[in-house]
Parts: sequence; structure tokens; C-alpha cells
Amino acid sequence: MNILSTGKHCLALVCVLCATQAFAITATDLLAQGATPLSEEDIKAVSQDQTLDHKMLGTRLVAPIYYGTNGTRIVNATAFGGKIYNTKWWTDNGKRCEISAKNKDTQCGLVFKREKDYLVCFDQEEQCAWTFTARPGNPDKLGE
Repeated sequence: MNILSTGKHCLALVCVLCATQAFAITATDLLAQGATPLSEEDIKAVSQDQTLDHKMLGTRLVAPIYYGTNGTRIVNATAFGGKIYNTKWWTDNGKRCEISAKNKDTQCGLVFKREKDYLVCFDQEEQCAWTFTARPGNPDKLGE
């Protein structure tokens, strides 16, 4: 490897690191910037009987999750190497809460509306790492 190709690799790594840092934001940062999280009523309106297509920032992988009106959710985590899980969800103290399909722990977080999607800031995570868009109903027939 010559010095020129090494320089290109270093530049590429710096660009990746800069892009990663640009997305790193916390709920505290958003609140300090004047962002208002959704109310419990708004969280329910955007979630109940909807399929929320969750994406982890920095990836293109999508996990469709159907949020039922009865407090159940069906998580299709196959894009992330998982399977289809059936867990619970609810709102509490202005946050969306759910049982994690990954580790079965309760996770709650604020939800913020952005221009074209929503951002979820889970209490247990350092950064707001998940976005989602909503589709009406259960078009993927999750859990059926």
C-alpha cells in the first residue's frame, strides 16, 4: 500500500467518523434546542394500529413493528439477524414504553417528530439511535 492510498483510507475513515458524529444527539440536546416530544395521546395516535418502520441511525436496515390497539406489538427483526417477536407496548409519563425484543427488558423513551419521520430517544441508550415512519394498519400481516 503506498502513501497515497493510505491517505485515501484515512480520509474515508475521517468522513465516516464525522458523519457518525453528525447524527449523534440526545434527548437532552433536543430539549435544549426547543424540540417538544410527542404527548402520550400523540404517541398513541401515531402508533396504535400502525406499522412503524424502525431504522437504526447509520444503517439502512428496517425493522417493521406492528403496534396493536390492545398493547401488543409484533416485531419483525429478521433484517437485524433476529426473528419475529410478540411483545407489549404502552405509554407512561410522556414516553413510549415497550418490552425489548432483543433482551426482554423494559425500555421507555421520548418520541420527537421530525420533517419526514420520528426520532425515538430511549432512556437506556446514550444517543437517540432509532427513527421510524408510520404505515396504516398491518400491511405486512405481522402476527397473522
